[in-house]
Amino acid sequence: MISIKTLKNILIFLPLTFSTSIFAAEGFRTHFASAGTLGENIFTSDIKPGGFIGLGYKKATAEAVTDSLGNQITKGPYGLPFSYKSTGSMQYVSAGYTSEERYAEGNLSVIMTIPFSSIDKKVILGENNLPNSSADVSGLDDIEIGGAWDYKKSLDTKYSTGLALTTKTGGYQIGYNGASIGQGYYTLKPSFSSITQHGAASYAYKATLGLNTKNSYANYRSGNLFSLEAAIGYKTVLGALGLKVHMLQQIQNDSGSGVAYTALNSFGLPLNGVTAPNADGNRLKYTTATVFFAAPVSVINSIFYIGFTAMRNKINAPVVQDRYFEMRLTRLFD
Repeated sequence: MISIKTLKNILIFLPLTFSTSIFAAEGFRTHFASAGTLGENIFTSDIKPGGFIGLGYKKATAEAVTDSLGNQITKGPYGLPFSYKSTGSMQYVSAGYTSEERYAEGNLSVIMTIPFSSIDKKVILGENNLPNSSADVSGLDDIEIGGAWDYKKSLDTKYSTGLALTTKTGGYQIGYNGASIGQGYYTLKPSFSSITQHGAASYAYKATLGLNTKNSYANYRSGNLFSLEAAIGYKTVLGALGLKVHMLQQIQNDSGSGVAYTALNSFGLPLNGVTAPNADGNRLKYTTATVFFAAPVSVINSIFYIGFTAMRNKINAPVVQDRYFEMRLTRLFD
């Protein structure tokens, strides 16, 4: 049986979403960036007061979903053949500011990210290749706001303790075959990160908890998550090259009763509603690896970033093509 879950993505701090449930507006999504949040920020351990504004774009296609054993799901309810494809893209604006004033020997930072997402999803259930569920939607996604306390531990190393809140500003609905941009719940994300720079080489790590509220529209709660990121990089005369790994694991079962369906398709199967969690708790797990490049654009005091991501070790998760990419341009202000 197809499980009802959640998987999402963020840029520096924000998301790209896939609606991957057959019947529900819940769908293998979280308020976490699948590629993680480390990137061009690893190439300096300095704390630089001032502001920034960034424009970004990312796109990915998922061609299947996996079960609790990591196997691709090929059978739906009543043993009917099942196939799935969803392409998601996101354009986002991020802006932030780091204070000149110091508080307890550290600087305070604030950031907001406003994403606009598009989802083109098609689920086929049965032998006649007719879509059982499809969606082609776009609009404002769930906005994220956050802050951090940045502390210069030594000449080479900086620590950051952060707290972010992903809201439920994106539209969420039970009907229309799960065609929702937003996820219908809040996520609070406390985090700790460290960045160390030795000459041209840099390395960083970050640990984050994801504490989810209940989706009251769907009477469903996605379990809390733990995220661990690590990145290494090296500066060259042309720019900086890096490799990062992100591991996301759900540490609590999904819960709730879901919402009963109110409409059926020609197979007599529900077109809306939200099913209750499976007995295994629908715990999501995956690992991603990203190769990235960052370079200064001096004439406009900006930084360009591009990364290419592959996803592995997928449990209760979408199977994302390795061509998943993200790029952004960030303008710095002193």
